[in-house]
Amino acid sequence: MEIDDLLPRSDEDKFCSLPFAERLEKLKPIIVELYTGNYGPGGKRMVMRQVVEFMKDKYSFHIAQNQLEYSLRKWNIRRRILNREKDDVTVALGKRTRAGTSTSDVTLQEGKPVDKKQLKRYLQDKIRRHVVEPMVPGVLSSWRLPYSAFNNLIFRQLDISSPAAAITPNYITVNSPENTTGTSPQAMASPSMQLIRQRFRQDLSNLFLQGQFKELFLKCGKEDRIAMIDYMHEFWIHTFVTAKYWGRGPLMWTFDMIAELTLSPSVIPSSAPATPTIGFAPSPLLSHDEATFLPMPSQHCRWVIHVSREHLYFSREEDEMTTNSNHPLEKPWSLAERTDHSFPQSMQQSITENTFTSSSPENLPVSNSLIAESLRTDPSSLQLESLRFAIMAGNIELVESILLKKVLDRGFIESLKELHPYHLAATYLDGGNTCCSLLNTLVEYIEDEYPVAKNYEDIMGHTILDSLVISIIRSHTRVSPRDVSSSFIDTHAYPGEEKDPCGRWDADSPAIRHLFQRGKYRVPFNWKHPFCHSSVQAVCHSMMKLFAPGDYIPHIGRPSGLFIRHCVSCGTKLSLGTLHLIVVLTYHLADSGIQGETLFGAVAMLVCLLRLGANVSLQEEVSFDEILGLTSATGCHHARLDADGFMQTVPAATIDRWSPECQIGWHCMRGILQLAKSGKIYCLNTEASEQPDLGDQLNSMNVDGDEGEDSDEGEDSDEGDNASTISTATCPLEDFHADPDFPCGNPQLGLVWAVIQTEILTYRKIEDSDPWVSDNFSMGALKKWLRGESVELKMPLVQRDILKAHTICGWVYTRSFPVNTAEDVTKQHIMNMDINRNLYNRTSFRA
Repeated sequence: MEIDDLLPRSDEDKFCSLPFAERLEKLKPIIVELYTGNYGPGGKRMVMRQVVEFMKDKYSFHIAQNQLEYSLRKWNIRRRILNREKDDVTVALGKRTRAGTSTSDVTLQEGKPVDKKQLKRYLQDKIRRHVVEPMVPGVLSSWRLPYSAFNNLIFRQLDISSPAAAITPNYITVNSPENTTGTSPQAMASPSMQLIRQRFRQDLSNLFLQGQFKELFLKCGKEDRIAMIDYMHEFWIHTFVTAKYWGRGPLMWTFDMIAELTLSPSVIPSSAPATPTIGFAPSPLLSHDEATFLPMPSQHCRWVIHVSREHLYFSREEDEMTTNSNHPLEKPWSLAERTDHSFPQSMQQSITENTFTSSSPENLPVSNSLIAESLRTDPSSLQLESLRFAIMAGNIELVESILLKKVLDRGFIESLKELHPYHLAATYLDGGNTCCSLLNTLVEYIEDEYPVAKNYEDIMGHTILDSLVISIIRSHTRVSPRDVSSSFIDTHAYPGEEKDPCGRWDADSPAIRHLFQRGKYRVPFNWKHPFCHSSVQAVCHSMMKLFAPGDYIPHIGRPSGLFIRHCVSCGTKLSLGTLHLIVVLTYHLADSGIQGETLFGAVAMLVCLLRLGANVSLQEEVSFDEILGLTSATGCHHARLDADGFMQTVPAATIDRWSPECQIGWHCMRGILQLAKSGKIYCLNTEASEQPDLGDQLNSMNVDGDEGEDSDEGEDSDEGDNASTISTATCPLEDFHADPDFPCGNPQLGLVWAVIQTEILTYRKIEDSDPWVSDNFSMGALKKWLRGESVELKMPLVQRDILKAHTICGWVYTRSFPVNTAEDVTKQHIMNMDINRNLYNRTSFRA
């Protein structure tokens, strides 16, 4: 606007006929423009005296200087820009990446322009005084999803739609510049705009380092969000793969190597994700046809075979002799290479040198150099992040090496409370590659300084057992996350979606990467299969580590943080006990599980927990109706029940709609709980009662104990499984049973536990036509026996003299107790997972 535009065009524009106050309001726009604009001599601003003279000469409006000053204050008109306004202008312009954007495009209230000199001085001072924040734990490991999936999941949760307009204050107006297609924003940026963008990136970088992602994304435009999230996702994948193969294969992974490994469906047989046949040739971008093809993971599990340490050593020697040493992923690093390379340093080098991506860091809304500076200044977060990636990737040797260096660092141990490593290991449960070994490694190295009992709940109130249960529900049912925990109420995905507990897919599997790139964040239901033996073994063996016999385990009785409800009538908090949680898991496996589900896994978990000391008589205020959302506000629907009583509240009509296999499994669950409470099985007919008693059956199987003792003594006790119904003197584990948390219990439940362990250790579904439970084990026979319809447990594992001697309570006491090998529990070789070398690509061996 020129000075001539402010002159009156007629006498009517002067409003001379109006009273002073009314004239002042009519002439306000002219006065404000004169005061805030550059209309003085030499293009400078007018001083108060010059404004007074202009209004007197041109408008015949006589206003004193003090009256003008008062009016400007009343109108809240200032020439000086407040620091808050400067910050808002910086954000308003900084988030606009369009070429040609300028400070001249911004006006404040009443059309006041931005004083470029004031803004420039302010920005230079802020840039000079900027302090880089230390990175909080979790920042680098939060990017498992690319933008397409992240947008569908996280932005819906954060309610972020069009942040560019949402955070610009009403008093700021930004005019869009003319279209300058093909020109770089930086190339056309004025010195003031360069300062604005530099300062804006500093602010966004600190938000990133502090983990304030919602605020970060609100200040970013869509293009910046896409660039930022995909950049960090590439870093996440690069770091995950590096962690997974650390100690073998390439010393340094490149962007092309990662793309070839993780985006080519033909690279990795989905049944063998740990041993891809890959040549590491540079990978071109996916064609349209390739992009529309979504690879499908195999339905065939991987598995872990537990062996003695001696056998593990010889099997590794044999593998080295038979494996192609030139294979890029199988060649182990030399001792010198292991010594010279540090995984945390590798992460820092990756983010500093930008080796994980083909994108330029200059296109990011945050400063790559400031992130690198933060990590150099305070590497403590990097140490914790390296452990997080090592756990997620399942690299036990890497976890060991990190903990070995940091276990005496008090600051590091204290920071584990932010990581919750036990929960993380349970979330990334991997029965196809590591089984319980990862959790065992964590317990072995940090239990003394970071006890399981004191760190059993995470920040969401979930126990470690809860995390195991979530992994099973996530992978083997269609239950929604919001139905499982109030902490998941705003999300539609479980933690660890990218990991299958039986080893069929992982975060670097092509199937998962293509799925996420299509905007999906949940594993499709048709990828899932029943609660298989690989998952069952991993869960049960993990529970043995969490509630180790002879250890201090008060946490086994702590309430679950899952399926918590509040009575809509009286407000009572309804929380599940340990065994109640397994009952709810069983219900969901039967009601929302996968075709072919047998509930063998749920039965195994129940018996395992009972043998480890879970209290079968524990009562809690519970309600299936509340859990399933079937209640009204007209009354209370809860009662104080033990796990058996809780099961009885499920309507028969609900059970009748399940598959016959699930109905049998449900009745087995009830029978086991009743056996644990009563201490014996009651026969239903005289024919059964005249049969030989259990002692004869146990003696025929060489039950490990003193056969001279009267093992029937105390069988009529009603105290349940937690009060031993047999003298602990008859059990080789009497030293362990001296601890009341680890009771011996009755021999019938011990027999059930012995056959379950044997089934888990010796059988997997190998071909599509194979059953999910072996012919050596029979859920139907178990149901009949528990109901007293047969005096003997009529299944081949019992009747064919397959089982080795076990204790009365069902354990086999060996050097590896409580986790046994197949050789520990069977007299003859019945395992089907090692019948030929073609199955080795689905097998991992662990001591």
